[in-house]
Amino acid sequence: MQKTVFHNQSLIDFSLNHCGCLDSLLMVALANGLSITDDLVAGQVLTIPSDAIIDTTIRDYFYAKNVIPALWITARDLEIVTQVGIGQMRIGTTFTIG
Repeated sequence: MQKTVFHNQSLIDFSLNHCGCLDSLLMVALANGLSITDDLVAGQVLTIPSDAIIDTTIRDYFYAKNVIPALWITARDLEIVTQVGIGQMRIGTTFTIG
C-alpha cells in the first residue's frame, strides 16, 4: 500500500497516521530506504509493507475524524524559534516589564 506524506510529517507521524501505532515504524523505514529520523517531503509517496502491524481502531479514528499527525520541526523551524523565543529576551532591552 502506498500513502502520501503530509506537510510537517515525520516518519513517526506518518506511521502513526497510516498504521495506527508505532509497531511498524521500522518496517516502513526499511521498506522505503529511510532512517526513522530522515526528513520527509510533503507529497512524497511511501510504501507501507503488506505485513505491517496495523491498529485499525486508531487508524480508522484518525481517518474518520480527519486527524493528521504532523508534528515535525525542521532545523530551520527550530532556528527561527530560538532566535525569537523568550530565551533570547533580555530584561530592559528586548523584554519590557511595565
